[in-house]
Amino acid sequence: MRSNKGFTIVELIIVLSLLCIILTGVLNFMGFSLEAVVDIKAQTIVQYEVNTVLRTLANDIRSATKPDLTIKSIVIYKDSTPGGKGERMDIYDYKDGKYILISYKYEDNVLYRGVKEADNANDIINEQVDYSTFLEGVIYPSEPETEMFEDVTSNPNSDRRTININFSAQDKEGRIRKPVVITATYTSRSKGMP
Repeated sequence: MRSNKGFTIVELIIVLSLLCIILTGVLNFMGFSLEAVVDIKAQTIVQYEVNTVLRTLANDIRSATKPDLTIKSIVIYKDSTPGGKGERMDIYDYKDGKYILISYKYEDNVLYRGVKEADNANDIINEQVDYSTFLEGVIYPSEPETEMFEDVTSNPNSDRRTININFSAQDKEGRIRKPVVITATYTSRSKGMP
């Protein structure tokens, strides 16, 4: 009589095939989980950057002050022309005896911010600012009637300005599937001139 004390080659191939199928399923599940973690991390980073930008925008808009009788505290430009909607916003302020111009502009998926100071109002009006990158991965509003910055103040003669901000943002590497959509409205608190 003969005793069987091992596996046949057929049994070994069947076991290895089943093991490969199980491992493929486990690796696919782990890959999907890892992809979800990377997506959540990228989404969190973008959301943090957007929240920082919105806090700064809110502070700048809320502290806006008219530099003189002829200029509004916040001026929005479309193609370098002042108007109620556009892709550039100039915010005037007065702090610690200095006139300040804070300017935001959109260009090539980047939101830029620039700041200039002067001792008197005439020197700050229409002043050119040096911009630096403020937020990358900005997507301009896709709806035709929507602009990035929009003055929606109900009384055009009011010193207080109400500004809508509309845009989307994604990470620089393009890892997140759905961009973060930003719509915010801020009103300046200041009245009058310094």
